[in-house]
Amino acid sequence: MLNLKAIITVGLLVILQTFSCWSNAAPPNDGLAQAANAAFAKGHYSQAAVQYQQLLQNAPDHKEYRVKLAESYEFSGKLELAEQHAARVLERYPKSTEALLLMGRIRGRQEDWAESRAYYEEAVKADNNNASAHLGLGQALMRLGDEAAADTAFEDYRRLTEVPVPCPRKYGMDND
Repeated sequence: MLNLKAIITVGLLVILQTFSCWSNAAPPNDGLAQAANAAFAKGHYSQAAVQYQQLLQNAPDHKEYRVKLAESYEFSGKLELAEQHAARVLERYPKSTEALLLMGRIRGRQEDWAESRAYYEEAVKADNNNASAHLGLGQALMRLGDEAAADTAFEDYRRLTEVPVPCPRKYGMDND
């Protein structure tokens, strides 16, 4: 009986050690993450993209790094790469507000307003208190000519931010 207990104990220790190694196998490189975030904040998107790629080599499913990499590509005008990485985030995290907003912006930049609207609607469902989701939805709806729904989305944005929404027509967002 003692032998069976010893075997089970050793087996459990091996399993715990294995899981411990897996969870700590690729610790984040805080210095590199800080450098990538700093480059991104300064608008050095190409540099940030390289650093986020390096971070993702050790943690390929790290949501924040993948979203930041996609945003770096978006702001660099590399929309196809941005879309690929945002889609990869959504495969693993289908309700990721950040990735849904990113896809909404990408589709908007591609002037695919129906798809843009769909992504923003999903972002609103995922986080109804996200002001950016309501603003993006309003912009997409305005481009699609649905002024009443756009006004509702803009009102939700205003309610969440307490910032007045500028008249879309005044800033060239009319659907003419």
